[in-house]
Amino acid sequence: MSLSYFKANPHGIAGEQFGNEIVLINLIKGNYYNITESSAVFIWNILQQYPISLPQLSQALTIQFDVDLTTATQTAEVFLRQLLSEDLIVETAENIEEFTPMIPDKKQPFNAPKLVVFDDMQDLIVLDPVHDVDAQKGWPFKK
Repeated sequence: MSLSYFKANPHGIAGEQFGNEIVLINLIKGNYYNITESSAVFIWNILQQYPISLPQLSQALTIQFDVDLTTATQTAEVFLRQLLSEDLIVETAENIEEFTPMIPDKKQPFNAPKLVVFDDMQDLIVLDPVHDVDAQKGWPFKK
């Protein structure tokens, strides 16, 4: 994983940030997500802007947060694997030569990034009422 680059999936993912929380929806899978902890919000915001590798991301976490490189790498890898498994991010050949996050006046306390998955509305989210129409049964009809 350390030689791969990752970025936010540009297809079928919508989201919004509310303070120190991000809500995402995967319109293809039908799941929605809550990204909590400032480290997770920081990671997601980077992934939306830049393709980044695990070593680059880990280093950025050590600059922004009060965390050592080993812990940053381990927790970032777990979080990236979660995001990949939910198709929220994709691996890419794109990369940036050097990523340097802004250096804060004071490092933030570190808490491991969290991704909470909700699948209770899958049937409604993946239902496409414009295209899921049966001529005999009418609309909306789940195919």
